[in-house]
Amino acid sequence: MPHCPKTLTPRALKARRQNARKSTGPRTEAGKERAKQNARQFDDWAHSPLRTMLALEEDPREYQNLLAQLLAGHRPANSAQRLLVEDIALLRWRKLRNQRAQEGLILKSLEKLQRERLQRESEIAQASSDFPQKQALEIGLIHIQDSPAKFKELARLLDMFLETVPQGDFSEEGYDLLVNLYGPNPSMRGARILTAYHHLRSSDGLEIAPEETSPDVNGEASAEPEDEGDSSEPETSLADPSAEPDEEAGFDQRLFLDLQLDLMDERRDVNEKYLTNLQQHVQSAPAVRDEALAPIPKEWPMLLRQEQLLDQQIERKSKLLLYMQWAQRVAKRKAPSYTLRKNEAD
Repeated sequence: MPHCPKTLTPRALKARRQNARKSTGPRTEAGKERAKQNARQFDDWAHSPLRTMLALEEDPREYQNLLAQLLAGHRPANSAQRLLVEDIALLRWRKLRNQRAQEGLILKSLEKLQRERLQRESEIAQASSDFPQKQALEIGLIHIQDSPAKFKELARLLDMFLETVPQGDFSEEGYDLLVNLYGPNPSMRGARILTAYHHLRSSDGLEIAPEETSPDVNGEASAEPEDEGDSSEPETSLADPSAEPDEEAGFDQRLFLDLQLDLMDERRDVNEKYLTNLQQHVQSAPAVRDEALAPIPKEWPMLLRQEQLLDQQIERKSKLLLYMQWAQRVAKRKAPSYTLRKNEAD
């Protein structure tokens, strides 16, 4: 059916001409300048993601690689499909940015935990750098409040005794150090150490120099060769039924070995207490570090919500792109029949 154009009446034609005089565009200089920028709006929008990438110190080439991979995978056939692919690429880039933000929150929590640990370590070291000497002398160094400085001083004193006692060095100054270490109320082990040290210090006939009486590998004592003089005096002393000096010397030897064992046990306990104190007040337990992987700030739920919305948008855009490509394939298959019917109708 032929299309007949509508004939305008003189009144309608006059009204249209009057309305056309009102649509003259901007007349002021400010309005003309704004109108000049209309053509740049789309170009500015297209370059805004690039400016954001540069501001966030991201590499635009990585985004271009992502876009190229999506274009190669979806193979858009027209401009509309290409725009959808570009939208999908931008959404995926924002999702990657969201995931970096989540990792940033986790790293922020770990850094906060590290700062707190270093601060506690500094405070403890500053508070215990000079422990109260008067209190240590009154109650004993081992009984004052636990601190790294206390355990370091205990370890230093015990290491000194573990070095001097095997050499048979039992001095008055060493006994005074033990008294200051354990105080007036020593523990059971401390009392044994004090008693053994005092007995060995006051023993006159004890000789435990390493070159004379130190046990060898087989457990036998090494002795210097005797003179080739009269051997009747040693035989007489060994045959003496009382044997008082030999029994006392044997008792001192056992006491000497027990003292070394008690000192080694005391040193091991001090080291264990020191490590426990560090774990409780300074070091971060593995469970505390793992807890930092699940930050609680309000930004975390917002990032998860944003990631979910990005996934939904990517899914919708992908479905729309697939539908457009499917419709295009269907149209190509049906195009010949439509053309044939049109030609037959004409």
